[in-house]
Formats: sequence, C-alpha cells, structure tokens
Amino acid sequence: MVAMRNSTLSAADDALTERIIGAAITVHKFLGPGLLEGLYQKALAVELRRLGIPHRTESTCAVHYHDVPLGEQRLDMVVDARVVVEMKATDALAQVHRSQLLTYLKASGIPIGLLINFGGEHIQVRRVLYTHKTVSPSLRSSDPPC
Repeated sequence: MVAMRNSTLSAADDALTERIIGAAITVHKFLGPGLLEGLYQKALAVELRRLGIPHRTESTCAVHYHDVPLGEQRLDMVVDARVVVEMKATDALAQVHRSQLLTYLKASGIPIGLLINFGGEHIQVRRVLYTHKTVSPSLRSSDPPC
C-alpha cells in the first residue's frame, strides 16, 4: 500500500520532489528552527514562487463517511497538482504525522506526499507514496486532485 522514495516515482516526479525539498532546505537555512508552522508555509510558498513552481496553499478536500459529507480537510500545500506537502514545526516527526499525510493522499487522490519538519535543528523530510488504485469510499476529494 505505501512505498517510499525508491519505488515508483517517475523521473519527473522525483525531480519535482527534489526541487521542493531543496526549496524547504533553503527556507530552513534562512529562518532556522523555532517558528510557527504557518510562517514556514508562507516562506516555502515564497521560495516556490521564486523558483517558478506552481503551488496552492490551504487546499481543501471533502471527506465523506458512507456517502455522507462530513466536511472538508485542509491540506498545507499542493505543488503542481502532483505533490501534497504537509508541514510541521515540532521537535521530531512521529508515525502519526506520516499516517496523517497518508490519509491526506487518500482523500485528495494525489499519490505523492512530502512530510517536512522545520522544527528541529536539522530539517526532516519524508517522502510518502499512496499506491492504492482506488480511493477509500469514506474519503473522496471534492475536485480531484485538490
């Protein structure tokens, strides 16, 4: 169900994730740790814009439970309609953060995710792929991809 970087990324998707990671490293080197997540999100948006990489912040996906709409889930960032970026500003990434990103990938229909933690002395990045061909019946994007 879930694979990491070395599996099925195309060369173009691998290059895109590398550019996003490079932009995040630039932001972390400039700002350092200790700020609020929203400030890193804004700074990464500035850096991606500077690099000419299309992105949207605060994208939403509809969440359903047995065909009953429950509401919307906010995604930190969607880059080039191909990568969901989930940002954290915490001491260290935990398994729950990876699980959260995986759920966002299911909901959005976007198979590639980056989990980026700006909170530590060194930036942490995890690539996550959702490789199921079908979306869970309880999670559906209102307008795939989000």
